[in-house]
Amino acid sequence: MNHRAMRIQELQMAAQVAADRVRQTGTPYQFSPMTSRERRILHLALRGADDLKTESSGEAGRRAVVVMPKDYDPARATRPAMGGRRRR
Repeated sequence: MNHRAMRIQELQMAAQVAADRVRQTGTPYQFSPMTSRERRILHLALRGADDLKTESSGEAGRRAVVVMPKDYDPARATRPAMGGRRRR
């Protein structure tokens, strides 16, 4: 029933949706954990995106793909303000 082909197509579409989201927000997107074969499909689907990079993170059965802007630096990422108003 072409289950495998449908799953590949589903992953490729999910990769494009995640890429669009990362481009709009500038923040990384992490997929749910998946098998190494499925992670590879995501990496391959986004390899032609010059403005994005993909990485696998996590350990053993909890590995997931993270899509982020190519120049993303977590140290420079904006953090939400803590504690409400600023005093002058």
